[in-house]
Amino acid sequence: MMQRMDIMVTALKGGVGKTTTAIHLAAAIHEEHPAMLVDMDTGNPGSLSWAAHGKLPFPVLDLAEGTKRYYTWEGHTLWDAPASPDRDRLVSAVTSADLVVVPTTSEALSLSSLRFFLDLLAQHHVNHRVLLTMVPPRPSRRGEQAREALERAGVPVFARSIRRSVAFQDSALVGGLVFEERNGMARWFDYQEIAKEILHG
Repeated sequence: MMQRMDIMVTALKGGVGKTTTAIHLAAAIHEEHPAMLVDMDTGNPGSLSWAAHGKLPFPVLDLAEGTKRYYTWEGHTLWDAPASPDRDRLVSAVTSADLVVVPTTSEALSLSSLRFFLDLLAQHHVNHRVLLTMVPPRPSRRGEQAREALERAGVPVFARSIRRSVAFQDSALVGGLVFEERNGMARWFDYQEIAKEILHG
C-alpha cells in the first residue's frame, strides 16, 4: 500500500516560482499516485486562481476544505504555503510535513535570504530540499554557480533545476500545465524528474 506524503512548497519571498512549482509538482505526482493541492494562502490564493479555469487533473482546495478532506484522502497532499518573511511562523507550519520543497531563484538576493530559513529548518530537523527555479539559459552559468554554492554549504538540492520559460506564464494565464504550451514540454520533463526524486529517492 502506498504511504501517503505531505509535501509543503514554501518560500520566504514571492516571485520565485512557488505556486508554479506547487501546481506542476502536484500534476507530475498525480500521474503516478492520486494527489491534491491545498492553497494555504487566504489573502492571495495563487493555486486556486490557477485552478479556477477547471483544466487541472487533480483537486485544488482552499485551506478549510483541504483540511477537512485531508483526513479521508488516501493520496499525496501538497500544501502551497504563502510566502512570508516570518521565518518562525513558516517553521511552525512545516514541522509536520514529510518534505518541504523550497523554491529559489539563482539571484544573489534570493540565495541570501534563503540561508536563514534553511538554518531554521535544519535546527528543527525538518526534511527539506531546495529547488532552483527560473534558471537562465546558457551561456549563463548562474544556475550552475548557485547550485555549486548551495552544495558547498551542505544544502540539500534537487538534482534537476527548473529553467526559465515564457511557457510557464502562458500556462498560468489559461490555468493549464506547461506542456500544453509552445516549447513547454522540456520544462514539464523537469518537473516529472523532480517528482521521481520525491517519490523514489
